[in-house]
Amino acid sequence: MRPDRLLVKKAQQGAWFHIPGGVKNTILISSMGRSGSTWLAQLLNHENNYREIFEPFLPIRVPEASIFEYCQYLAPKTQNPLFEKAGYKILTGRFRNEWTDSANSTLFARKQLIKDIRTNLMLGWLKEKFPLLTAILLIRHPYSVISSWKRLGWGVEPRGNRRDLDIILNQDQLLLDYPLITRAIDLFDASDYITELTLLWCILNYVPMAQNVAGQFEVVYYENLVSNPQIGVHELFKKLNLRSDQEKLKLMIQQPSKTAYRKTHFKEVECDLTPLETVRVREIVTYFGLNNLYPELEG
Repeated sequence: MRPDRLLVKKAQQGAWFHIPGGVKNTILISSMGRSGSTWLAQLLNHENNYREIFEPFLPIRVPEASIFEYCQYLAPKTQNPLFEKAGYKILTGRFRNEWTDSANSTLFARKQLIKDIRTNLMLGWLKEKFPLLTAILLIRHPYSVISSWKRLGWGVEPRGNRRDLDIILNQDQLLLDYPLITRAIDLFDASDYITELTLLWCILNYVPMAQNVAGQFEVVYYENLVSNPQIGVHELFKKLNLRSDQEKLKLMIQQPSKTAYRKTHFKEVECDLTPLETVRVREIVTYFGLNNLYPELEG
């Protein structure tokens, strides 16, 4: 990057004008990693009206999030003033951080757009405590997500040696609230890598879907945005009551996200799994009752 452009970028990341307005000015995109949340954030912010906040619930990167566990579970009715104070500060962008501002390109903003891949298990709690928050649960096909995690060797916390799955399973309240998870762990061999990743996909989608009975947050499927973006993206803007510049949005749709590892054309489902691995994925997804999300998983 040219020095002058680098200076402009640094200024945009470091300088923003914020008028506190509570969480009513915040959109949160919550998803499992490799589900397209960065791309969706770029679409929602195609007019550059939002200060983009990148993954602020990562404790090792964000001091304000240090009270939360990596992949923290919080039941919607959990009462904890310290969690609430930290959650409010993060959701309203009342902090500065090189990590979280790395995606920002807005100099002046009255609103915040947050994308985070570690909030699925607290999404119901966030909406319970901050009902004016606009929250999106983004889901992507398990074949695509698991294939991507497999290629990248993901599944262990950054700067640590704990498996993501073990961190989640060590939260007793989660297992008490959702006994199906314990039964699944007893039934399926989590020492197998593909099984481990599939269990992660199931838990991280099963819990928020189970909590969303009243439609507190918008559930968005990545494939619907990709298969017919002009319709899928337009419908999402309409549901969120957001205005859009159709020409700018059309151009943005064709661009891979800033975190895309493959700069290729979008595909609805990208699967590098073997036939035996896909059978295993379908079996576990079916056990959690999530096979009805995608027709090909019902066979």
